[in-house]
Amino acid sequence: MSAAAPEDAEPAAPIDTEPAPAAEATAAPEEGEPAPAEEGEPAPEGGAAEAEAAEAAEEPAAPEEPAKPTLPVHKPDPSKDIAANESFVQMAGLGQIDLMQAAMDSNPDISLEFETDDGWTPMSWAAGINNVPAMRFLDEQGAAIDNLNKYGNSAVRYAACNGKLEAVQCLLELGADCNMLQQNMYTPFIAACGKDRSIECVRAMMDYKGPQGGAKLHYESPSGKTPLHEAALCGANHVLKMLLQNGAKVQTENLWGRTALMEAVMYGRCEAIELLHQFKAKIEHKSTKDNLSALDLALREKQRLAAGLLQKLGSGDNALTRNKTILSTVDREAQVHVSKIINQRDGVNCFFNMMKPGGLLEVNELKPLTDGKLSLIERDYQEKGLLEDLNKPTDEGAGPDGQDKNWADVKHNHGKLEKSGRKSAAATPKKR
Repeated sequence: MSAAAPEDAEPAAPIDTEPAPAAEATAAPEEGEPAPAEEGEPAPEGGAAEAEAAEAAEEPAAPEEPAKPTLPVHKPDPSKDIAANESFVQMAGLGQIDLMQAAMDSNPDISLEFETDDGWTPMSWAAGINNVPAMRFLDEQGAAIDNLNKYGNSAVRYAACNGKLEAVQCLLELGADCNMLQQNMYTPFIAACGKDRSIECVRAMMDYKGPQGGAKLHYESPSGKTPLHEAALCGANHVLKMLLQNGAKVQTENLWGRTALMEAVMYGRCEAIELLHQFKAKIEHKSTKDNLSALDLALREKQRLAAGLLQKLGSGDNALTRNKTILSTVDREAQVHVSKIINQRDGVNCFFNMMKPGGLLEVNELKPLTDGKLSLIERDYQEKGLLEDLNKPTDEGAGPDGQDKNWADVKHNHGKLEKSGRKSAAATPKKR
């Protein structure tokens, strides 16, 4: 009988009933390879991607579609058939859309951008005649909206300057730019501001809220053209008033230092001058470029009506060119009741005080002419001996102290001497 095992002895290891796993299976994974997933845990993402790639590799590839043959794109050559293209421009102006479509289908040399000798394209011709259906058809066929002709004008300018409101609205919807600089001088909006017949087109361009935005009220071209200056110098008074009512700055100078008032004065636009004056245009303002005022420009350009109007608007008596009127002694005396003043207490002193400098009856000193036309005439007469130089001292004018006296004293003394000499001669008998 064997002895009992101690209580703290370890239990015997269980007898293995299954064979041990192979060495390859129990080996640790090499560096860079994912560890095998335990039972009940999801497989890592990398392994799933490799599995999907393996499955996709086993599937057969889809057959590739054969490439479609590309046809050569034909570019119209209008020089081959100029007559047909000129006829196409006329069709656009008349709105003959069916004939336009038939011409394009039958003649590959019809060009949507063809330009006649006068600078007309199908789009600009249709815009100038206000043919909206033809314009929309040309846009659907791919015609350019803002294409410039050989004169540097676009279709929207022809429409705006001719007062074609529907055409302007259509072109703005199709993406035309009314602020595009043309000829380095104008934009379509500035050009339209110079004509009263285009006032509705001007308003439409100002109110447009499309992607490209409406007209720029204060835009200035490199040549110094602004909407307000253009309306003022062209005398488009209705457009000018609308621009001023919509916030146009009246005192803004252009590239040459001219305000809208100065531009109106230089071209003699009297109604525009009055309108600008109503909107607080400063008549006395001088240019920052040459320091000339509106009146200076009116006199230089010989715009007499404009100069007179500026004087009238220059606050009445303080007119810009009116000199202060100096009344003569007789005219001033007519405004005073002399006897009434003298008969009052201390009236004599009061009367003589009025004759002092600053008084109502001030006697102005007469100064000899030193320049001007009259002084030249006087000098010429003196050189020819036709006029005595009264300022030149004479022997008769010499006083007892040898000092010369003025002309008035000399004349007066000479007269007394002659008179006294005659008396003494008559009283003394002649010697025989």
